[in-house]
Amino acid sequence: MLSDVASVDPALLARWNIPVPRYTSYPTAPQFQPLEETVYRGKLHLFDTSSKPLSIYIHIPFCKTMCLFCGCSVVLNRRPEKQTEYLALLLQEIHLLPFTTRRSVSQLHLGGGTPTMLSVEEFALLMDALLAKFQFTQDAEISIEIDPRTVFTDQGKKLSALKNLGFNRVSFGVQDLDPIVQEAVKRRQSEEMTVETYWMARKLEFQSVNLDLIYGLPYQTVEKFTKTIEKIVELKPDRIALFSYAKIPWLKEHQKAIDDAWLPTDEEKFRIYVTAREKLMQGGYTAIGMDHFALETDSLAKAYRGKTLDRNFQGYAISLSEDMIGLGITSIGYLEGAFFQNMKTIAEYKAALERRQLPVARGYVLQGEDLLRRWVIQKIMCHFSLDKQEFQRRFGAAFDEHFAQAKRDWLIDEGLLEETDTYLLPTPMGRLFIRLIASVFDAYLKQGQYSRAL
Repeated sequence: MLSDVASVDPALLARWNIPVPRYTSYPTAPQFQPLEETVYRGKLHLFDTSSKPLSIYIHIPFCKTMCLFCGCSVVLNRRPEKQTEYLALLLQEIHLLPFTTRRSVSQLHLGGGTPTMLSVEEFALLMDALLAKFQFTQDAEISIEIDPRTVFTDQGKKLSALKNLGFNRVSFGVQDLDPIVQEAVKRRQSEEMTVETYWMARKLEFQSVNLDLIYGLPYQTVEKFTKTIEKIVELKPDRIALFSYAKIPWLKEHQKAIDDAWLPTDEEKFRIYVTAREKLMQGGYTAIGMDHFALETDSLAKAYRGKTLDRNFQGYAISLSEDMIGLGITSIGYLEGAFFQNMKTIAEYKAALERRQLPVARGYVLQGEDLLRRWVIQKIMCHFSLDKQEFQRRFGAAFDEHFAQAKRDWLIDEGLLEETDTYLLPTPMGRLFIRLIASVFDAYLKQGQYSRAL
């Protein structure tokens, strides 16, 4: 742990806090190219010949209002009929998947947007469609992102329905309990609502109840955010995601409404993060990757200790299957060594489905060097270490010959990385800037715009 955060040189922070990817994939999304549906169908047919398990991600894009910090693919909507039409399109996409048998699914995740804008009846229709096409493994993780504002007023009826439909993990968006911060980002959610919704989920005995926080938001300070952290630790959620606010106005224009003058300085943001991290670890949480924390008994902590942790477009996750299908607009999947992303607008998505085409728009088929670098970046991002001998056994190449030492030397000189003949080991400070270390293995780094490392 880093207790003396005040001693960190601001000049070092300025050098390290440069734009780099979050590495939820490699290659990253800016490298995706237009792809024909036939490429996707070919990979689906190849996967169909295997007996591998599958993960599914479903994107529900709708929100009633826009939170100003949001970097997700969102469609503002208050019309229930538009949501009903979208669900019908989702069911069509599921039906079009060309599998010859009911494939085993080890993970299902619903994200958004606000997935819990769907009604109980609509959730039932969706799960029926999935169960007609797939079968869940006995230990399947079935999870959903939840805005507490959508489930608070019905005394837990929707949460109870989700539990009865098979969902076993829920993640509640909290961001910050401070009302001044909430007002600045237009996310009005009282502490009472957050706490009561959390206990509703606990009483329903979901296997895992998680809370999501964001640091670096307007008007946050070390002292104020520490109060939020202390209250969250008292609740003892199984997992806590502590995300950095990524300001990307070139992609999300609504973020321009947040004035830079309202934001903490880089030094203050760093202190907010490090202080929160220490409080969480003191509260019994294992620090996992760059932004997740889990109780020792949680499957995420077990995956981290067992070196089976994965990183995908939902962040850090337990690795129950490598292959994933994305359903719904903008969703991304990874199948048989290739990324596939669906069309971005509902109109495009609908038009493709009306032609009875799978609505894939772009993606990336990985080649040998991509697969090699993807493995390296995953090891660094997930496990904070890399075994050079394991790399050689896997790829038949000597690590030190394949990667230029000069690209790593500056990380070593800066005190972010230690290297031996057999291992790469980020230092305690390097772990906080793990994206920066991973970026030296990115062959495409200059081909995109990214959020900063802190």
